Amino acid sequence: MKIGMSNGNIEIELPASAASSSTDMMVWLAVVQAEVQVDVRAGENRGRKLTYVNVVRDLVPAGVWNGKAMTIRHQASALTSNPTDRIAVLVQSGTGGALVAGAWIEPTS
Repeated sequence: MKIGMSNGNIEIELPASAASSSTDMMVWLAVVQAEVQVDVRAGENRGRKLTYVNVVRDLVPAGVWNGKAMTIRHQASALTSNPTDRIAVLVQSGTGGALVAGAWIEPTS
C-alpha cells in the first residue's frame, strides 16, 4: 500500500493482492489527534491531569478493496481542519476482521 497527498486529496494506492480472498477488505480513514489532556474530576485520579496519545476522533469508510489494484482518493479537508491531526489508513478483512495493513499520513504533507 502506498499513500500520499495530491492536490489536497489523500491518495491510497492498493496493489493487486497475490493472495486470493473471497472476503472484501474495508479501507478506513481514522482522524487521530496526537495528544489530548484531560482534567479528571472524579475517581481515584481526581485532581490529576491525564494525557492520552493518538486519540481517534473520527473513523470514516474510504472504500472496499477486492484484491485488485485500485486507487482511492479522499479530500483531506473533509476529514479535518486541524493541522496537528494525522490520518491513519487502515485495511481490514471484512467489516469486523483483522487489520491487514496500516499507515500514517500527515494531511499537510
